[in-house]
Amino acid sequence: MADYDALSSLLDPSGGSAVDEEPVSSGYNGQITPASFGAPSSAADARTLNAAARRSMPQPKPIDKKHPNDIWDVDDLPDAVEDDYDDGRAVPTYEIMHRQNITTADAYLGIPYVHKDPGSVDCEEMTIKIQLPGTKNVSELDLDVQATYLRLSSEKYKLNTYLPAKVDEKRGSAKWDARKETLSVVLPLVKEDPW
Repeated sequence: MADYDALSSLLDPSGGSAVDEEPVSSGYNGQITPASFGAPSSAADARTLNAAARRSMPQPKPIDKKHPNDIWDVDDLPDAVEDDYDDGRAVPTYEIMHRQNITTADAYLGIPYVHKDPGSVDCEEMTIKIQLPGTKNVSELDLDVQATYLRLSSEKYKLNTYLPAKVDEKRGSAKWDARKETLSVVLPLVKEDPW
């Protein structure tokens, strides 16, 4: 009986029991019938239907605003690119690659529970190689990595791109190759259940 009462309280949050309720005088009992569609037959029926509809509608939660003229809060806005405009700087050539750690057990033994899929589902890291010709020192670069976004800027180059998968930005690393004038950024992937 306690389960029935719990289910009843979920379906009727006002606390009233469906058995104890008085029927609506116009004959409207909340069920949808062919007579429910179309215009009501009288003004009294219309008032009864409107009152019943208002009672059954969920009430909006009060909005807690910091300032009375605010339309939204800063937390409501998605993480967006603030400076994604063309300022004349070149977009460098870059390549995004997925990496996975393969052992001999994965490659040769063929053990089904250890074997990794050759696709990107079993990858542990993402490597982004950014070619920056003319850049002599890593101190010229400003790199910002978010969970789904990478931003790189220098005097000559600007790169703003969304990443194909969510990454752990706190555990990433970057390596500058001065001979090739290439920045390699390695970011561990955040594993989410794909199914």
